[in-house]
Amino acid sequence: MSNSPESALDFIRKLGDQAIEVLAQTLNEAGKELRQKAIDQIGQQLNLPRDYITRHVTVRQRATRTRLQVTISAESRPVLLERYDSQQQYRPGKTVPQVNDGVTVQVKARGSRKRIRQGFFIRLRGSDTIGLAMRTGKGQKAYKVLHGPSVAQAYSSVRDDIEPTSDELFQLFIERFQL
Repeated sequence: MSNSPESALDFIRKLGDQAIEVLAQTLNEAGKELRQKAIDQIGQQLNLPRDYITRHVTVRQRATRTRLQVTISAESRPVLLERYDSQQQYRPGKTVPQVNDGVTVQVKARGSRKRIRQGFFIRLRGSDTIGLAMRTGKGQKAYKVLHGPSVAQAYSSVRDDIEPTSDELFQLFIERFQL
């Protein structure tokens, strides 16, 4: 018997329908654990609230008897920089008590705060969402809303480290099936 996924699947098929069902359950359980590990690892990388990461990492498709594959995905849309730990900075003014002195933000969980001198908070059009923007020139509309890394970018950097090997999955299957 060779050591390929196809030969392993042939071996499991010879065990019967119950083995296929147990394999699907094993893959789904491994998928749930992988999602939790991904949430933990992303939380160690990015300074985002855990519930935000949890909402954006999902088990997209579960394994079934006919499709023995679990799909986990993460939101690829860039995250508003305001969602990271961002704080408005002030300095004493000449004619008023204080004036805007930019914004500081901490994107990495263990990183330092970065200052955006021309940064300010703005209510985004058509919603109650607050964004962090930066001036790009003169005028009321001369600004750019800033974004940080997406949850998918962080997930892609940790996925290979946390994904179970085929040997680990097979061991879980054996324990569940009780060969």
